Amino acid sequence: MEKLEKLNGSELIFENLLSILKENAGGLSEFEFLKILRNKGFGFTNDNYLMDNLELFRVHFTFFHLLYKLREIILINKEGILEIHCLKIILLPFQSSTSTNLILKDNLADYYLDLDNLYSTDREKVDSMLSRFWTNLDNYQKKPTSYEVLGLKGDESKIEIKRQFRKLAQEHHPDKGGENKRFMEINKAFNILIKSF
Repeated sequence: MEKLEKLNGSELIFENLLSILKENAGGLSEFEFLKILRNKGFGFTNDNYLMDNLELFRVHFTFFHLLYKLREIILINKEGILEIHCLKIILLPFQSSTSTNLILKDNLADYYLDLDNLYSTDREKVDSMLSRFWTNLDNYQKKPTSYEVLGLKGDESKIEIKRQFRKLAQEHHPDKGGENKRFMEINKAFNILIKSF
């Protein structure tokens, strides 16, 4: 944690982050960016950080904290607009029509700029976050099939999904002569879709 305080107060890290962004105009993934930083001697990662969930979270949080601070700096200086995502971090040209307040105010920025979120996150919380992530990803990947099971196109509202579910559930309920397997399939598909709202 001391390392983050030290990095945060150092203009050198922000100069290097900006320099890397300018050298890689097409953008970089988080992993590629961290590799470059490590080769430049900014060692806030260790050899095993990818093998330990808590260490991985700390490295990720530290890196994103620095990126969101850099985003504020370059936006205030009108040097560009920094788009931040783990799959692509890219510096875009500054546009005078862009509202600084809209860019600076977002929930992810609030999360990563609040160091209490780093300090209060222990191994148990990280494991819980990862578990939720994998469950949500699994449900997301099953969404197209779930729409199919319910005979929907995929652009229906929550109310329309509920209406279709009730119709199919009554139609296929085992007590009304329906097949148990089909009824369970309908329930599962409904639960996946309804959780995405």
